Amino acid sequence: MTIQEIANRSDLWGEGPSPDKETIYRLLEENCWLERAPFGREQSRWFVTDKAVEGGYGQTVDPSNLHSFTISGPKKSFPFPVFYEDKVLGVVWTLGWDAILDHLKTLATQKERLAWLMAQHSYLPNKAIAGLSGANVRTVERKRPQNVGCQLYTEKTSNAPKKVDGPRASKVPYDPKAHIHPILLSLLSGANDKDIE
Repeated sequence: MTIQEIANRSDLWGEGPSPDKETIYRLLEENCWLERAPFGREQSRWFVTDKAVEGGYGQTVDPSNLHSFTISGPKKSFPFPVFYEDKVLGVVWTLGWDAILDHLKTLATQKERLAWLMAQHSYLPNKAIAGLSGANVRTVERKRPQNVGCQLYTEKTSNAPKKVDGPRASKVPYDPKAHIHPILLSLLSGANDKDIE
């Protein structure tokens, strides 16, 4: 199944809003199912990771031997990722989309939802964060730190502190357990409570 076919299958995502194609690409990349690699001079393409291929979850299809760029156009001649239909449900489960939606239900205000999404899931596209939090896309763009996922550093001058937060950095503490699916977390918590923390 292509990413577009996965996005069109709302039955894979359970209750609540299902992610769009760009959000699925970001979720798959964050969970090590896809990687972006250079292709051609100034382009890059999505490829299924080696681990996913070795595990039998999918592959990168290269139709360049079947289609000519000049005759068929770019959509039919560039490589693209596919996942095997019998494995798609397992791949979707590992993305944790349902866990994100469940946690958002516990947050009362738009500001809390936006802060949590920016702190825990800043890899998601602005449109997805806006839709999930209830904020405007422009608000998400303003709130997004310049270095997503990184703390901003300044050079040490005189007595200035070395590490500073970004001008609009979120004050929500980082919780590594929020990135683990609840079912997987319950399995791990019995044996390895100290490893997760």
